[in-house]
Amino acid sequence: MNKSKKDNYKIPVYSWCPEIEENAQLQIDNLAMLPFAYRQIAIMSDCHTGYGMPIGGVLATEDVVIPNAVGVDIGCGVIFQETNIPIKVLQKETGTVGKIINGIIGNIKRNIPVGFSKHREPQRCHAVENCPDVLGGSLGPSEAADILENATYQVGTLGGGNHFIELQADTEDHLCIMIHSGSRNMGKKICDFYNKAAKELNELWWSSVDSSYQLSFLPMNSEIGKDYCRWMNLSLCFAQENRDRMMQACMSVILNMVKKYDGFAGIELKDQINIHHNYACK
Repeated sequence: MNKSKKDNYKIPVYSWCPEIEENAQLQIDNLAMLPFAYRQIAIMSDCHTGYGMPIGGVLATEDVVIPNAVGVDIGCGVIFQETNIPIKVLQKETGTVGKIINGIIGNIKRNIPVGFSKHREPQRCHAVENCPDVLGGSLGPSEAADILENATYQVGTLGGGNHFIELQADTEDHLCIMIHSGSRNMGKKICDFYNKAAKELNELWWSSVDSSYQLSFLPMNSEIGKDYCRWMNLSLCFAQENRDRMMQACMSVILNMVKKYDGFAGIELKDQINIHHNYACK
């Protein structure tokens, strides 16, 4: 771990990244000079250039929230599931789908939409059903309704970019499943709207934060700041439900295929983790 505090830094930077690319370092410099940056900045080992803030960066602020620092995929994260299914079981030849693992992969691809694809029919979504009545706020009722309706078609879908569904082996050669995904189009819509609003407000306020930093902010005690936080929290709930829904679909395929073609008894699922890495909290 390295600690640095340049003369123009407001707070120190702690880094666990051995080599930081040039553009990411510029973004780190911008973060460390923010007037509302608090205590310290932490840079993780996977640091690389993002929008305004480097991916793998952790920033604390005083009384403000930065939509672009949370990012366009609010609630992006991973879900991980351990099983006691030996990897060798998946290598068994079935005579119909080849190896069991080939059948599993094929069925997962057929059951979980990827990229820009979504479900043909709306799905039940607890995050949408339980969202607060005051959610619309500055976003407006029609825009809010569109986002919520679209979410019912996207819950349980993977998306694109660096999102993935991966079958893994642990140190004892047992099957594990990891899924990396987030809040789909909901998070992007929320970030784009509130980042634009923050940028316009910061220009009106003659903010000292240079607009080129892409770090426009909203005061936490303002109505629009509260609106953003409500939408962000909904997006976090949606992202977590989205990953959980995909994991359920994957496990259904895996359990059915293993039981059908191998008869492996006593399947156990343990130590599930479902956690965000794109979010803000008080």
